Amino acid sequence: MTTTSPGPSLRDGDTQPIPVISAAQSPPRRGGSGRHAAAVPKKPWPVRIVRELAIVGGLALLALLLVRLTIGSTTYIPNDSMEPTLAAGQRVLVTAYPLTGGVGHGDVVVFEDTGNWYDGPAAEPSPGMRMLSVLGFASPAPGSHGIGRVIGMSGDRVECCDNSGRIKVNGQPLDEPLLAGPTDQVSFDIRVPQGRIFVLGDARSTAIDSRSFLDAEAGTVSLDDVTGRVLISLWPPTFIDGL
Repeated sequence: MTTTSPGPSLRDGDTQPIPVISAAQSPPRRGGSGRHAAAVPKKPWPVRIVRELAIVGGLALLALLLVRLTIGSTTYIPNDSMEPTLAAGQRVLVTAYPLTGGVGHGDVVVFEDTGNWYDGPAAEPSPGMRMLSVLGFASPAPGSHGIGRVIGMSGDRVECCDNSGRIKVNGQPLDEPLLAGPTDQVSFDIRVPQGRIFVLGDARSTAIDSRSFLDAEAGTVSLDDVTGRVLISLWPPTFIDGL
């Protein structure tokens, strides 16, 4: 009886024959990497430019907003009350409270003119101009803000004047080397209310300041209306001595 021997069996290490697949049966290639990667179509150059400009503009706007919130903004001097220290129209950097820690005696501050000290009520700015002003791109509308040097803080007694024509604060006469002209001799003796400040201009003989409104809360300005402290002059570019 004849038996048929089984075919050769596969053992460890044996290999299977490699199947042959025709080109028509081969699966399509997927995009890979390197020089065999599938080419990605580029967007038209106007689209790329607009996208890049939008990214740069967004980053610049974010940086400006961070500077505005942490350091301050620029504004112009609204009148001649602070001459010769600051001239009307001069552009200055106004620092925000996080940097200065608030205001104190002798600081030159910018404040919102909620008491209508300057030329009556200011025109209401448009929402767009208000946003630009907040971001530092535009200055406040004319007549909407004032400027002055802090003479008295909350609780201080401010008097005019001693025998030499000097303002007294809590009984002590002030040495004010930056004044242009003497303080007028309109006598007053006030106590600064809580949460408010008493401000005077360096152009003491002509400035519109707290002396002009003594019948309204002793001529004081609310700290809530103070937008910041003047640090330096940006145009002309100088560091202002005495600020």
